Amino acid sequence: MNQPGAVLRVLGLDPGTRRFGWGVVERRGTRLTHVDHGVIEEGMEGPLGPRLLIIERRLDEAIREYQPHAVAIETLFFAKDVQAAAKLAHARAVGLLVAARADLPLAEYQPTLVKKAVVGSGRAVGEPTVAEADAGEKAGDGENTPRLRRNALVSPRKSKSPPYLAN
Repeated sequence: MNQPGAVLRVLGLDPGTRRFGWGVVERRGTRLTHVDHGVIEEGMEGPLGPRLLIIERRLDEAIREYQPHAVAIETLFFAKDVQAAAKLAHARAVGLLVAARADLPLAEYQPTLVKKAVVGSGRAVGEPTVAEADAGEKAGDGENTPRLRRNALVSPRKSKSPPYLAN
């Protein structure tokens, strides 16, 4: 990744069972560019099973269309509502499954770390944390993995970011 013109495209995932955010960023050398983003929310009413199928199909489409080199996803957080956390875990598992099936390296980051990098506060809520920013601060694909640091992807040798989990 340190080579001039080297490209890394990352699909960032912000799981949810009613709204599942995604974003694609591309790093060419030291330049980070937003490619596309969206929220899977159409058809996300009703039973959980069909919603998970919608998420799977849309993520498969995003991987085919954007051909990322890696996937980044938020880790689970402890919540007071156990049922809500369990449902979130199901949606997150679909993201993990789609990445594994596509044989893409995976990085995981805590939601508070992602929000802090995007908006300066780990407790931020709302618009500033949508998926278009989400992909930009997460990445993972081995030794040359860019990592999260102050709103930018930087080389792992310069970063004190939390470790990523590959595959």
